[in-house]
Amino acid sequence: SPKDYEMIRTPLEREVFSLNANYELNDSHSLFFESSYASSSSQGFSTAPIQLFMPINFTNGYLTESMKDVLGFGTYLGFLGQENYIGLNRIDSEFGNRQFEEERETSRFVIGVQGELSDDWYYNFHFQQGKVVSDTLWKGEILTARYFQALDSVKDGAGNVVCRDISNGCTPFNPFGVNQASQESIDWIGTTSSRKATDKQTSTGLTIDGDLYELPAGFISAAFSAEYRKEEVRSIPDELMSSGQISGNLVLPLIGSYNVKEASAEFSVPLLAGTDYADALNVDLAYRWMDYSSAGVHNAWKLGVNWDINAELKVRASRSKSVRAPTNGELLSQGGTTFSDITDVCSVDAIDLGTEYRRGNCEIAGMTDDWQPSEAWQSADDYEGIIKGNDALDAETSFDYTFGFSYTPSELNGLSFTVDYWNIKINNAITFVDVNTAVRACYDSENADNLFCDNFQRDESLDIVSYVAAPINAAVFEAKGVDLELHLPLSTEDYGTFSVDLLSTYLIHWSSNGTGLATDTDVATGEMKDPRWKAHMSLSWVYAGLNMQFVGDYRHATVGDVTHTIEDTDFNNIPSYIKWDLLAGYDFDENLNVRLGVKNVFDRFAPRNPYTYSNNSGLFDSLGRSLYAGLTYKF
Repeated sequence: SPKDYEMIRTPLEREVFSLNANYELNDSHSLFFESSYASSSSQGFSTAPIQLFMPINFTNGYLTESMKDVLGFGTYLGFLGQENYIGLNRIDSEFGNRQFEEERETSRFVIGVQGELSDDWYYNFHFQQGKVVSDTLWKGEILTARYFQALDSVKDGAGNVVCRDISNGCTPFNPFGVNQASQESIDWIGTTSSRKATDKQTSTGLTIDGDLYELPAGFISAAFSAEYRKEEVRSIPDELMSSGQISGNLVLPLIGSYNVKEASAEFSVPLLAGTDYADALNVDLAYRWMDYSSAGVHNAWKLGVNWDINAELKVRASRSKSVRAPTNGELLSQGGTTFSDITDVCSVDAIDLGTEYRRGNCEIAGMTDDWQPSEAWQSADDYEGIIKGNDALDAETSFDYTFGFSYTPSELNGLSFTVDYWNIKINNAITFVDVNTAVRACYDSENADNLFCDNFQRDESLDIVSYVAAPINAAVFEAKGVDLELHLPLSTEDYGTFSVDLLSTYLIHWSSNGTGLATDTDVATGEMKDPRWKAHMSLSWVYAGLNMQFVGDYRHATVGDVTHTIEDTDFNNIPSYIKWDLLAGYDFDENLNVRLGVKNVFDRFAPRNPYTYSNNSGLFDSLGRSLYAGLTYKF
């Protein structure tokens, strides 16, 4: 049964169909149609429901006197500060592992017309619509109110265990021991929940491109486009989820849309050709105007230079600005309830532990030197808040520049070597802010009037009484590095073609800052997810219809946390890792291809380290050596 095993990989069944057509109206114009449909079903499992500090009354019908002595009733102030209660932790294995099942359908179609406007100008007009519909079912859920109603049992006059509140057909639940609860109580408490979601995109656009004007070095080529796009989302949980009746946080419906109108122009301008200084020198210019119904008007642009010094050496550089608008989920999610403990940084024991601005901002808000939250506020375990989207979000902005060259020496036919430096910085990035981050950043900011302070409210006694956990535009991300690529082919007369390919990245810097405060910059260069070196290598052999590849993926040695020393942990260092795959395919003819493969040929598992096993995120192979086979036949 699902209780007895865990899945290494989530089962997935998928069916894909596609249909494309093209119809020539005449020599210069044609209609085109593209369509695809895919359906998939998947399932997964998680642990059985976990209960923490369940209130157990000393009058519970399933408690014996000896059990009361063992549990300590009457000997100390137990759960809720009362002698007649204790808090019980347990895994509700009687309900089995919680199960997740999803049916998903993805469909898309494009219809359009394309052709020639003249000898030098071309056009393409299209209309496109795509949709993803998913039905999700969660099994093994618990009706919270019924659970606690059934948990609170007593003995009736005849000595039978019954619910203290017998309404709604309550059947008492025995929480003491494994599988002691009756099937009737399990059926009365257990339930399933579901959600139906639809994501839909509709777009239409026109592109015109051609040669604009002839210069001595060649024609200026240009492309102009206009596009309209609409993104719609609809996610409807069932009543159990939307009313908070099942164990877990409240989940509310998400319904909304936004649209964007775009116009762009691109130019490639040849400045030099066939000179002593350049085989070719081109400047590329691009500009895009965007009007989002959700985030307002923005623009993006690019300036690039491509310099072919000669047939062997080519140099390139670019500078650009990019924009990402917030998604429907980030804007409109109604979320639900969330619970968190809260540290009030303006309390007397924390007011001097932040930035130089904390004390002054706290005093502006009314918290003096000796202020601290009320005793009732401090005694609470968790505080209820709202988790939701933010319809005031703006677009993210990224500025980046690149510089690189490629070298193809004529003495070694086919050899190519490229190097590209890149530098990316994202400002005003959208980041999810929890209540403790909001409270801290509110008072640690230079100005007390900031976005973080809007995410929580205080009452007349200055206790924090409500909060919203939501995304805001505050984060900053910076990354820079070098990409290196090598391609070396070797052709033989009798034994086919061999080739060596290498694609490698050296990470110079990677940092993130979730609030924009200088003290919150997190430099993670060289940590497990961001190694200094990564490489993908391929050794290939093609002979007649046979194609073989030996493919390797390499990750340089890293650390779990760049700030840790041996005094913090003795398992911070994570060794390098390389995994090799072997792939082989054979084309019997133009219609039939058969392929075989061995993944992780040398059966390399992740390095034995707590970081790699608790936060792997697909960085290392977790299955070990595996085999696969397949074939393709074209009718």
